[in-house]
Amino acid sequence: MTEVKPPSEVVSENTKEMEILKVTRQEQGMRIDRFIKLCLPSLPQSVIQKLLRQRKIQLKSKKGEMVLEKLEAGRKVNTGDSVLIPSSLKTNTPPHPRKKKPKIQELSPKEKEELQKMIVHKDKDILALNKPVEFTVQGGERGKSLEKMMSALQFEAEEPPRLVHRIDKATSGVLLLARNRLAAVSLSKLFRERKGIEKVYWALLSGVPHMKQGEIRTPVHKAGQKMIISPEKSEEASKLAITSFRVIDHQKPISSVVEMIPKTGRMHQLRLHASKVMKAPIIGDHKYGNGCPLQLKPFCGKRPPLHLHAKQVTFNHPTTMKRLTIFAPLPAHFTSSLKNLGYLLK
Repeated sequence: MTEVKPPSEVVSENTKEMEILKVTRQEQGMRIDRFIKLCLPSLPQSVIQKLLRQRKIQLKSKKGEMVLEKLEAGRKVNTGDSVLIPSSLKTNTPPHPRKKKPKIQELSPKEKEELQKMIVHKDKDILALNKPVEFTVQGGERGKSLEKMMSALQFEAEEPPRLVHRIDKATSGVLLLARNRLAAVSLSKLFRERKGIEKVYWALLSGVPHMKQGEIRTPVHKAGQKMIISPEKSEEASKLAITSFRVIDHQKPISSVVEMIPKTGRMHQLRLHASKVMKAPIIGDHKYGNGCPLQLKPFCGKRPPLHLHAKQVTFNHPTTMKRLTIFAPLPAHFTSSLKNLGYLLK
């Protein structure tokens, strides 16, 4: 007669031969296979799945109760759980050649203070900065960039904040940072799927769009360092770019202030749509326009920076799930141009 073992005997192992991986708040809700991969980066995914099938990986809840059923790769782990793996895995797994992290930029007390002054929102999950123009978010080995300064924005958190989206160097405005892994996963998904999040930009245009409001839909593709609108029978792999817009105020025929809401996240799509569809380039745009027309130079300067500002972002908070709107005041060059042109906007 075949002896049938109870589940507790099937999954039991000598705990002395097991390595315990503790689940922290940062890994809350992570799949068990990804949690193990995070702890042992060089362990192949196929090996993790095989060990799960063979019940050589065990899960103990925060209350100390062993999970008796077979563990699937998609099983979610919770804060305080313990994942038990054979000790041999940890000792026999070679070091993983990790991707180079950006070098940390050493900041002077004054630079650190200036960076922290950019903060327009702070809670336990999110930091939001009002990014100035010409401030690089991500950069290579050389030069300053925000990703190299994250330690100055850590405060009381367990780790430095993480980037979850980007703003062009020439653009100013709201930039969100996640202060933990859970917030990073949630916010990255919002930006990736473009659902449940709305970013509102203000732009000062050279000229006035012929329509007061509308929605622009164009296929676009990259050509060198620029984006262009794809011809109807283009062989290029184009993607749809969608922008809603509304003229807030204007000084006919030389300028207008326009609210722009990107529904897609194509590179330079607001600048391209302003220049090529609205026929009113953003002031300071030397890539898609002529920078600043002669008649506007007395008001905006001889070579003004780009007048495109991410004024607000609205989304569901990753922890409270309440709707949150974060605002960023207009930069000095933008407000100065508005004042000089006679606009009564802030």
